[in-house]
Amino acid sequence: GPLDPGRAVTNFVVFRVDRDRAAFLEALRALGVAMVEYPHGQVRAVTHHGITAADVDRVIGAVGRALRETTPRPATDPATPAT
Repeated sequence: GPLDPGRAVTNFVVFRVDRDRAAFLEALRALGVAMVEYPHGQVRAVTHHGITAADVDRVIGAVGRALRETTPRPATDPATPAT
């Protein structure tokens, strides 16, 4: 179901992308954003003390740009994690 921010107290965000994960992460690095590979084809983003709302907005913009700059994967078996 949908994330309930009232129940989840964490500074981690874990997600999958429908494209080559390494290419996506490299596109982010080129934009000055560091995220890491996480198990099962996921990507992990973490905030730290001192990160501002403006920083988060900049990262959201960078993620959008990295998604536009990388090629989506063809639809596959949902049980097969993206790399």
